[in-house]
Amino acid sequence: MNDQHIVNTGAGIFGAFITFAFGYWSEALLMAVDIISGVSASIRKGSGFFR
Repeated sequence: MNDQHIVNTGAGIFGAFITFAFGYWSEALLMAVDIISGVSASIRKGSGFFR
């Protein structure tokens, strides 16, 4: 078993905090989350620009 459940829980808590703090997910916030998750996946897989 890996630590994926910790990451999922942390992401859920962070998402709930952002939604509560700002009332909604703005387009810029969604784009930032998309970019960050894409870069982290690329680093983890060792593919793309970050190999």
